[in-house]
Order: sequence, then structure tokens, then C-alpha cells
Amino acid sequence: IKSVPAALIKSSTASSGIGSAAVLQLGLKKSSTQAKIVTSVLNSASSSSYTVRTLQPGMLLKCHVEHYARNGLCVTFLGNVFRGSIDMVNLGGYWSGDGKMDGVKDPNLWWKDVFVGKNKTILARLIAVDPATKIIRLSLLSHVLALGPPPSSQQDHATADQALLPAVGSIIENARVIRHDPGVGALVALPTELHDDTMGVDGDENVARNAALAQLRSNDTYRTLSSNKCAYVHISKAMDPPSTEKGHGYRTPESLFAKHFALHAKVPRLRILSTSNLMDNVASCATADSIVASAALSYSDLSPGAKYVSMPIIRSMDGGGILVELGHGVRGLVPATHLFDKAQTSGKSASSYRSKIRSEKFRVGNKIDVRCLQVDVEARRAILTAKKTLVQSDPDDPITNYADIEAGKVATGFISRVDKTGVTITFYNNVYGKATSRTLAEELGVEDPTTNYHVGDVVRARVVSCRDYRLDLSLNISISDHSDQDGSRKAKSGARLDPGFVLPSKCMKIVQLFDSRLRNDGVSFIPGYAVVTIKAKHLSIPENGQSIDCKIPFDQILDTYDAGAISSAQNLDKMARRVLKVGKKINQPAIVIFSGSDGSSGRAAMPIISLRPA
Repeated sequence: IKSVPAALIKSSTASSGIGSAAVLQLGLKKSSTQAKIVTSVLNSASSSSYTVRTLQPGMLLKCHVEHYARNGLCVTFLGNVFRGSIDMVNLGGYWSGDGKMDGVKDPNLWWKDVFVGKNKTILARLIAVDPATKIIRLSLLSHVLALGPPPSSQQDHATADQALLPAVGSIIENARVIRHDPGVGALVALPTELHDDTMGVDGDENVARNAALAQLRSNDTYRTLSSNKCAYVHISKAMDPPSTEKGHGYRTPESLFAKHFALHAKVPRLRILSTSNLMDNVASCATADSIVASAALSYSDLSPGAKYVSMPIIRSMDGGGILVELGHGVRGLVPATHLFDKAQTSGKSASSYRSKIRSEKFRVGNKIDVRCLQVDVEARRAILTAKKTLVQSDPDDPITNYADIEAGKVATGFISRVDKTGVTITFYNNVYGKATSRTLAEELGVEDPTTNYHVGDVVRARVVSCRDYRLDLSLNISISDHSDQDGSRKAKSGARLDPGFVLPSKCMKIVQLFDSRLRNDGVSFIPGYAVVTIKAKHLSIPENGQSIDCKIPFDQILDTYDAGAISSAQNLDKMARRVLKVGKKINQPAIVIFSGSDGSSGRAAMPIISLRPA
């Protein structure tokens, strides 16, 4: 049992002690059992033992209807010594505000025709006592009688005797105003077609409320009214301010509110904002057009990859970004790098042109299409993009998590990092992958990624593999054969070329350069090498269209070397980089000097070729 410090818990004494120890054993009854306990007067003298200060909320009392008020019932209890009231919200039923009811003279005061005869004696639960003013409030709501929360799911509804409230975010049409609170708000009855007239069967948790309401349920009028549900609209969420008076300080005039939300007035559309009022079981709603039509009511409604159309810009940020209104109290930030598809290039003219376009297109008050990149519900923060290509691409199947990514998938993302090792591409929900510099050189002939790509650029990428949250990408989306990625790697590293095999010119593309390494003595060194890729179509071996990687050591580039070029590792690397360029093809034949297998262990390695003239 979960307990809260200082909480009051009803219990019964099970034992006064154990042996010589002064231990008082208490027992807790089930809530269904406690809910059936009726506080009553045992004899004519016992009523004097109760005072206003000894009455406790939660008491189940046998009450007698003494008077009918315009907003509920006045009742007496405990031998007619105490008087209390049951307001219309706690009567357990609502008139739908539409049409007439059989056997009811005035639908606005339907309780005058229901709580008559035997129904003048009812069971109600005490919910509030104010000893200073002697105000006592009671309730006939079924979940209050059962000392439990109202049904919050379809499963609960199956064993409950009251209708479910609509889900948060639901848009309801044609509701009716059944109570007008001047300057505060209005209570509206939801259409009867939304409710299920079939009440649940009795269960262990339902016996108490059914027993307390069994007599009232026998009345056809009350049974119908108890299936209706209501929502309350506050004046601040009832109407949008005029376009000339937009601002946080605007307040809807009471006269205008009274005109549109008069008693029995029809509410064309409303949207459920909250169903957390567990005591009254009345939803909170809004009727302002901006809230009803908003894309999101809370940050939990946002989802990475989702597109939001015609969102108004409400603020320009100091860093160049903009703030966009996504819904009622839900805002998203569009960073400066996500306003345009291409990153801003250097130069005064380019900068002034971009600033001019930005000031015109992203002016406060303009509406733009955006897409959610990531959202943090707890921090109430959402990052958006206004890049046109990102907003329009992959509308139905964007990349939002690693688990759903399959090899071969082509998607649109943006470059979030560029360095010598490659390009990092980010998609939605902070899912990112990398296209290595070797892959860029092999497939696109890119020598230096930092020259060809910039942070913020929008690119299309193909998924090569995704394992353990590591996403390998390729920017060459024209390749269509992705059926066997593992076989591709095996062909690259394990292909056998016999020594002496001559490779024709222009069939070798340089994809990566590795610098020389010093040995342990700190003087001698191991020459660096270049990795070249050769497509199988240039070779007389069946490799199913895949390419083969080979190594060209830096000491196998020229027939003769100057003494200065081989005097140190740095000089050799400098000479090699002057001759060999990443992404370029070698315009001379080469010869295989190592097949790629050591012959003894059978382990595969990259074949080694030489450019020295034969």
C-alpha cells in the first residue's frame, strides 16, 4: 500500500496488543467496502455528537431533499440537524440542451421532476465542509460515491456506470450552452451521439456506486441525463482577439462573451484541452478558432518528421533564427542554419542578399511550412526546419529511429558536421550517420570533403548499413544493387589477383592516402600507401559487378627517387601527395606484386600493386 506522510487513513482496530508490548494492530478495508459504509444516526441522542467541525469529507450520508434551487438541491441529513447543498455539477446528470424531455416541465431545472417521491431520500457523499461559514457540499457523482476516479479508458468504461469523456485533442461539433457564468465561462453539454447509453455490468469495484444510485437509476429521465457529458470553456479561451488587438493583454469583453455563449446557444466547434478534473469529471475545452485549428496542444503532440503547414512566425531571434507558433502555448525554434537549403557562403554580397531574402520571407507575422527535427517534452523545447527540400521530401517515410532503417533506403537529411574523415548527415529525432571520405572519393571522386560540403547543406543519402546505432551512408544514390552488402565487403577485401597481372591505365581510382609510420627506433619508417579501387569490369575475374581495393606503397610509385624524397617519412608523404590525388584516376598501367594472401595462414589482405615501369 502506498501512503503519503500526514495522510488520513481510515482503519479499524484488529487487536489491542501483543503480549506485554503496547502494540495496536489496525486493519485497512477495501475501498469498495469503505464506500458502502453509511454514516447515520443510531438514536435520537446521537445526532448531538456530530458538529460541523466533526463532519469529515468522504462520509456517505442519507439525505432528504428539502428544497429545489435554481442551481441544484438543498438537503438535510443526520436527523435533519445539518443542511447542505448538491449543485448541478454534482447531481450526476446533465441536460443536453437540445429538445424537450418527457415528464419534465423545465429541462433547465430537471431535478425538480426527478428528485420527487421516493427519490427525495438519497445517498450522497460529503465532499466539502467549511466550519466558519457552515457551508456543506455533497455529491451524487458515481465515482465519488465509489471513492474512486472516473473511468479513464475503454477497459474502465466496461465496468463503469458513466460515459467516458472525449479524448484530449478531440474536436466536437454542435454542443449547447447549459450554464452561463458571467465574466468567467460557460458550461456546454456535448452532443448525445458521443455517449454510449449502455452502462457497464456490476463488478467488485462497482457495487458501491451501483447500490447508492440504484434507486435513481430506476428513473428513466435520470438514467438518460447521467449518460451526458459536459465541458467547460473559460472566457480567455472562448474567442480570438481582433487582428488589430492581438496580444497577451487582450481580454474578451463580457458583453461579447454573453452574446455568443448565452443559455442554449449552439457552439459550432470546440476542442477538448484537458480531462484532468477528476472530481467533477468535466472536461476543459476551447472554442477560439486559433486553438481549435492548432496543430498541437502540447509538446507531447509533436513528433519528429511531422510536417506543419502555415505556422505563424511570432519572433525573430538574435542569433538569426525564428520562433514559430505551433499551437496553444506550443512553440518551436527554427535555427538560422535551417532557414535555407544551402549554407550561407562567404562574401559580403552573398551575405547581404541572404539577409534581404530572410527579412522579407521570414518577417514576424508571416506563415511558413516547417518540419519537426526533434522535440524534448520535459524541457518543452522543439527544433524545427524550414528548409524547403527537407519539408517536401520523404513525406510518408522519413528516418526517425535506428530500428526501422534498412540497407538501401534513400532519404533526405542535412549535413551537421564536415571534416577530413567524412561528412555527418543528420535526419529526424537526432538520428545521424556518416559518409566517410573514402566512400566519397571512391564513389564521387571527392578529394576533400571540407571543400565540397558545408554544414547546413541538404543532401540525399543512401543507407549502406545500420548496426548497433552506427549508420553508414553513401551520397551516391544512383547505385541500385544493395542486396548483399556483406558480400560486397568480402569481395573488396578478399579478391585474389595473381602476381604479375598487369592492370590497364585509368582503371584505378585513388580513394584514400595513409601516411608513413615511424618504427620503434624513431629513425627508420614504414612507407605509407594509397588505397585504390578497381571495378571488376576492368578485370577478367567474376566479382558480380563489385569493386576491388588494392594498395600502392609510396615506395612503389616511381622507378627512382631523389635522396631528399626518401630521407624522411614527411618528405616521402609530401612527394606522394603531390603525385597522387584522392578522387583522381591513375593514368598509367600497374602490376600486381602481392596477391593478397600470405599462403601459410590463408588470411586475406589487400593486393599490393606497383606503378614502377616494367
